[in-house]
Amino acid sequence: MSKRKRNTDPRDIPYHVNAIDWRYNDPPEDNGDNVRYGGWESGEQSGDGAQWYEVGHATGSDYSGGLVTKANYESLQEMLDEEHPSGKSPAAWGTTYGGHGTYGILVVWDRLDSEIQDVIGGLEDYPLIDDDKHSELQMEAEGEAWENWAQREFEDALEKHYDLDEFPDGVDTYEIFHQASEKANEYWEDTSEGVYISIDRVVPSAIEIIDTDSDLSKKFSERAANPNRPRKATRALKAKLLR
Repeated sequence: MSKRKRNTDPRDIPYHVNAIDWRYNDPPEDNGDNVRYGGWESGEQSGDGAQWYEVGHATGSDYSGGLVTKANYESLQEMLDEEHPSGKSPAAWGTTYGGHGTYGILVVWDRLDSEIQDVIGGLEDYPLIDDDKHSELQMEAEGEAWENWAQREFEDALEKHYDLDEFPDGVDTYEIFHQASEKANEYWEDTSEGVYISIDRVVPSAIEIIDTDSDLSKKFSERAANPNRPRKATRALKAKLLR
């Protein structure tokens, strides 16, 4: 553990680390205590008590922040727990919770190990603590989005284009999607409400890939609607009938 900086001039606190005032509620007593978000007033501490701060670049929710702040939250929490173990007092840090998946980190700046102060301060120059952590969360988010909505929309668009009565068996949809997104130069974007990709911009490239691959082209043509045989309900039609 390196030497801590005591009695820091407020003007030297990083701009994204915001002073809060526990005027009406009690702050965390021990390291790692989880308190409800917003149980404080903005501004410097009034009366007695340590000055607490909210780390802006490690605070967010389902509708704000995004994967960068989520990665910072997880990375910083791990670092804090290592240098200032949970359950110890007086508290140097705590976490927050709230509605809509709210999360955050609170700290007493003058109680922090100087290396952690430097890490938090460094977010002014580069707003991400750990690139690997961010990549891990990005991959998880993309996988969830693919399973929750993107695969369905992608396959429905292909069914409509090829007038399929049933999606072909033995087709690696994700591999086609991956190749098509690369071909279209279209990638997942991190938004405050989750990751997103434009399926409409990926589909034309997917059609090119399918049409120029003899095996894929055959599989899709074999499933094209045939007026001489009963049609099976497509995924989109099934969903409509179930509403």
